[in-house]
Amino acid sequence: KSPLERGWNTKNPLLRGGRGCVSYRNSPNSLTHYTQPHSPIVHVIATQGTLKVAPKGAHYIQGGKNFMGCLSKAIPIIVIFLLTFSNAFAQNNSKPLALKECVQIAMDNSSKIIIAKRAVVISELEVKDVMAGYFPKLDATADYKVNDTDHYDTKLSLTEIFYDNGKTSAQTKQAKARLESARADFQKIRAEIILSVTKNYYETLKAQKMIQVKDEGLKQAQTHLDLAKARYNTGVAPKSDILKAEVEAASSEGDLIFAENTLSLTQADLNNCLGIDLDTPLLILSDDRLENIEGVCALTIDDCLACALKNRPEIKKADISLLINEIDLKLARKEILP
Repeated sequence: KSPLERGWNTKNPLLRGGRGCVSYRNSPNSLTHYTQPHSPIVHVIATQGTLKVAPKGAHYIQGGKNFMGCLSKAIPIIVIFLLTFSNAFAQNNSKPLALKECVQIAMDNSSKIIIAKRAVVISELEVKDVMAGYFPKLDATADYKVNDTDHYDTKLSLTEIFYDNGKTSAQTKQAKARLESARADFQKIRAEIILSVTKNYYETLKAQKMIQVKDEGLKQAQTHLDLAKARYNTGVAPKSDILKAEVEAASSEGDLIFAENTLSLTQADLNNCLGIDLDTPLLILSDDRLENIEGVCALTIDDCLACALKNRPEIKKADISLLINEIDLKLARKEILP
């Protein structure tokens, strides 16, 4: 029953005759509202057998404490916690990344790598499935028939193929060739990701250094402009020197803006290679040390070509595809033989 139905009296005229919105607490965690049509909105809270009236828009009172006031006091604490968490997250993301770390991030986030790894696992299972043909097979069957009399039939058979005209051997070779093809695909995708990350990594470093160069150029142009103005004010230089210096400063400022835009594009390309959001701010580690490359490239063009033909995964996959097709042809010929 509502507080009015329980006979709880109140001197508030808005509640006489059952008008108004009456809320009473059934338990410490339960609050029930009763509202009559076209009645003034008044909140009444029953606490330990008493009624407390609050006008429309006022906060609920429980045990003499204003919980909205407590919430308002807790808001600054929540805001401080969120700001601290965001700052910690930003500090973790602000750590400069080396090239190896960028490559590892790209490997972890690449869906192509995941698909290639699963293709290798599937090919390994196919090899095991084909090689099972060399071993005996044990089959067990059980039947139950209901006729005039119940009939049970149970069979246990052991089968081993001693000769199949070389089909199992050919299928095994074919499965192993497909496994090598899947591994070649994985190596190809891995090499493409490493190449893409490395290229965009150094393009980003180049763009960062270019911004420093253009910024220094802008400072020098501004210095020349200030010097030209000072010389003109002292009467030792014509006004045309100021105009030339202003053109130089404006051109340097445009070069700096272009360099900043180039850095934004290269960072977006690098983020795309890493598999992260394009707008994520990313810092990469700049290594100013120059490596001595004298004597590194001691191979001739023919040596490089031979090495590429031997190690390129595309060449390996092409050779494996040719082998698979040859085995398919042999299997087709075995089908017409006894």
